[in-house]
Amino acid sequence: MSHLPVWEEVALQGRTLSHCYQEARTRYAPEQEAYRKAAGYVKEHLPQAARDILAQAHEFLEGRMILCGTMGKPYFVGNPPRWSDNPVGDAEYVFMLNRMEHWPILLQAYYLTGDSVYAQKVVSELENWINTCPPLEISLDFSVAKPRFDAATPWRTLELGIRPTRSWNLVLQLLAGTPCFSEEIYCKMMLSLFEHAQILYHVCPVLWPRADHNHYLTECLGLLEISCLCDFMEQAPVWRKHALRELERCAENQILPGGGQIEGAPNYHNECLFQMTYSIQLARRYGFSFSKHYEDLVHSMLLRSIYTTRPDGVEVPWGDSDATPLIFRSAFCHYKAFEEPEALQIVAGAFGKEGLLCEFDHQVWSLRDAPTTAKWLSELKPTEPLIPTFLHDREFKQVMARTGWNAAADSIFFSARSPIHNDHAHIDPNAFEYFSHGFAVLPDAGRYTYREGGDRHYYKSTEAHNTLTVNGRDAFAYLGTWAYGGQQAGGILAAEQCGGFSYACGFHENYAPAVHRRALILSKDCLFVFDAVDGLSSQDIVSDYFLFDTTSCSLLPGLFRAVSPDNRLVSTLSFCGNTFSAVLPGRLSETVDHERPARRLCLTADGKNTQRILSVICCRPLQRETAARKLSVEESADAFLLNAYVEEKMHRYHIDKNSWAITSQN
Repeated sequence: MSHLPVWEEVALQGRTLSHCYQEARTRYAPEQEAYRKAAGYVKEHLPQAARDILAQAHEFLEGRMILCGTMGKPYFVGNPPRWSDNPVGDAEYVFMLNRMEHWPILLQAYYLTGDSVYAQKVVSELENWINTCPPLEISLDFSVAKPRFDAATPWRTLELGIRPTRSWNLVLQLLAGTPCFSEEIYCKMMLSLFEHAQILYHVCPVLWPRADHNHYLTECLGLLEISCLCDFMEQAPVWRKHALRELERCAENQILPGGGQIEGAPNYHNECLFQMTYSIQLARRYGFSFSKHYEDLVHSMLLRSIYTTRPDGVEVPWGDSDATPLIFRSAFCHYKAFEEPEALQIVAGAFGKEGLLCEFDHQVWSLRDAPTTAKWLSELKPTEPLIPTFLHDREFKQVMARTGWNAAADSIFFSARSPIHNDHAHIDPNAFEYFSHGFAVLPDAGRYTYREGGDRHYYKSTEAHNTLTVNGRDAFAYLGTWAYGGQQAGGILAAEQCGGFSYACGFHENYAPAVHRRALILSKDCLFVFDAVDGLSSQDIVSDYFLFDTTSCSLLPGLFRAVSPDNRLVSTLSFCGNTFSAVLPGRLSETVDHERPARRLCLTADGKNTQRILSVICCRPLQRETAARKLSVEESADAFLLNAYVEEKMHRYHIDKNSWAITSQN
C-alpha cells in the first residue's frame, strides 16, 4: 500500500494532476533551453570537462559511487542503490547516498549526449527511492524526534533539505515534458515532496529552536524550494512564509559581525555561503524577496571566506574542514546572487585566475550567460586586492595575517576560541597553521572522518594540532564524534599588524590551574612561536607539538629540519627552553577518507612551575636553507624579551606581560 497522500488532498481546488503536469512542461522550458545551450558550450569549448562528466556518469550507470567510508574509491552501492544499507559502517555513507548528488552529473550527461539512458537512470532511482523509503512518523517531542530524524536513514532532516535544492529540483526542471518523465512519476515526486515539506515544517523547528546550526539553514532552504516547486499545493504559502522567516532568523543568529558563520569551521562557513546565496537566487527567480539586512549579512560572508583561505587558494582545514579550493566556488556563488563581478575580481587578485577558470567548468551549467562570463574571465588581469592583510576576528577569537595578497605570501591562522560553539570544532585552543613559499609548512591536520572511533578522536585531539598539552591529555574531554566535555575560558589577548611584522597572542585555561599563553610573530623572514605556561606543579609535563608536512626530516640539538614532499623547500624549527625533543608519527588529511603520513616534533618540558618555550620557524628553497640561531628568552617582572638571529639579522621582540602587546626592538 502506498504511503503517499492523495493528490486531491494536497493540491489547491481545481489544480488537477493533469493540469499541473502540463504546466510544468511549459514552466521549465526556459531552464531546459539554458541547459541545452550550456551543453553545447561545454562540448565545444570544454571537451575535457565533457569527458569527465561522461566518465562519472558511466560509473553511476553501473551503480558505482565514491561516498564517505569508501576510502576515495568507487564502490558498488546497488543498482538501484540500496538506500538504507550501511555496508561500510559510516553513517555519512547513507547520508551522502540519499542526497542523490550524482543525479546532476547524469542529467548533464543526458544533455551532452541526448542519450535517454542517463535520464532513465535518474527517473528509475527516483521511483525506486519513493517506493522503498517510506517517511518516518512526525513527532514534536524532541526526545523522540532527535534520535528518529538524526539517525542514518534516508529521512534524516538534513537530507530532506538537501534533496530539493541539489538534485530533485533539477530532475523536475530538466526532465519535465520529456518522454522518460511521465505524469505518474511527476505525481509520485510531487507527493513525496509534500511529505518532505511536512517534516521540514513541523519537526525541524523542534530540533533547532535557536536557528544557530548549518543543518537548520539547509532544511529551511529545502522547504523554501519545495514551496516554489509545489506552489499549487494548499500548504505552499504557509511553507514559504515559514521558510523566509526562519532563513532571516538563521542569518541573524549564525552570521556574526565580520561575516563569519557561527560554527567557525571554514568548510561549513563556505557551505552556508553557498546555501544563502542560492536563497537569493531563488527569490529572484520566483518573485519574492528577503530583507536588505538579510542580503547585507549574506553579502558580508565572502570576505570571511577570503581570509580563511591560504595564499595558494586552498581553504584552511580548521575544525571539520578540508584543504580544498572552495574560495573559487564561493566567489561564483556570490557573483550569481548579487550579479557583481567584484567578487571574482578580488578572488582572482588574491589567489590567481586559474582557480576561477577551473571552477568555471563546474559553474557553466548554472550561469545565465556562460560565453560572456568566459570572455570576461579570459580578459581579466588580476591585481592584488586593496583589502587589509590582517584580520583580528573578535567574535571567533581568531587572527589571520599574511604578508601580501599573492601566492608567494606567508600567512598564519591562529585560534584561541574557547568555549567552542559546537562539535564541528576540534580540541585545539591556541593552535595555528603556518604557510610559506607556496607550502603549508605547519598545516592543520584536517578532519579525515566523522566515523566514531580512534581515527575521529585522533584528528580532533589536541596532540594532532600545532599546540601544546599538559600531562598528555586533551585540552577538554572527547566524549564522542559529536560530544565534548566542558571547556574553560580562552581568547585573544592582543593582535596587531605593525609595519614589518604581525602578531597574535592568545590564552586558554583548559588546563587550570595552569594557563597557557602563546604569542605568534609573523615576518617575511620567519615565524616566532612563544609559549608561556604558568600555574603548573613540579610534576606536570608540558608537550608542545608541531605538525610538519614531511616524511623526510632530521633532529639535532636545538634544531629540527624538514624537507617538503616535492623536495623544493626546507623548513627548520629552532627551539630553546628546558625541553626534551622527539620526532613522532603524524597524520595529515586534506579531504575526507584520504590521509598521508606526516611528522610531529614534540618538545617536552617538566619539573618547573612555569615553562617558557621559544621556537622560530624558517622556510626557504632548498638551495637557500637557513635556520634561526642564538635563541633566548629574557624575562623580567613585567616583560619577556625574545631574541634570535635569522640570516645574520637580529630579531628582538618585547612582550608586555600585562597587555601582551608586542613591539619590535630590531
